[in-house]
Amino acid sequence: METPTNQAHFSEVSELLSIQSTESVNRLVKDIYDTLINGRSLFVCGNGGSSAIASHFVTDLVKIAIDRKLTFPVFALGSNPALMTMISNDYGYEASFAYELKAIGRQRDTLFAISSSGNSKNILNVVDFANEVGIKTIGLVGFDGGLVAPRCSSILRVETPIGRYASVEDVHSTVCHDISIKLRAIVEKS
Repeated sequence: METPTNQAHFSEVSELLSIQSTESVNRLVKDIYDTLINGRSLFVCGNGGSSAIASHFVTDLVKIAIDRKLTFPVFALGSNPALMTMISNDYGYEASFAYELKAIGRQRDTLFAISSSGNSKNILNVVDFANEVGIKTIGLVGFDGGLVAPRCSSILRVETPIGRYASVEDVHSTVCHDISIKLRAIVEKS
């Protein structure tokens, strides 16, 4: 595969952002807001670059809670290295997020799974577990949506050729920022 120039990458990301559905983003905002105002928890997860996006997203949401003196129980699954490595070693990496969610998640919480490919086994397993126990599932996916997309109750898909990780991750990061900005505006009005 030919490496795109900086300008080609910027143009691709700009185009992908311009075609994202405002309605889809607003649905995710509503799902997350409903979770938080009903005293439920939001769990966010991803692998690699998506894990960094998940942690950043959680940071932005906690900042809103601190600034507005609110309680938003928001957690990044996989952010405790000791727990992540214990689960991976004892039960397999495929179980890493599912076992953590099993220990701390409750019915009517929400899982926000970020995955460019939508095919990572640990993401598939945590989404399947969440669905089994009544935890709402949101997917932020790329490419063709993979196996995760049809398993989630809400999704936002950044459609690109398979393998365009940088572009998908840049759009995912921007979408998470947009969700945070919209949630902050809603909270400030209430």
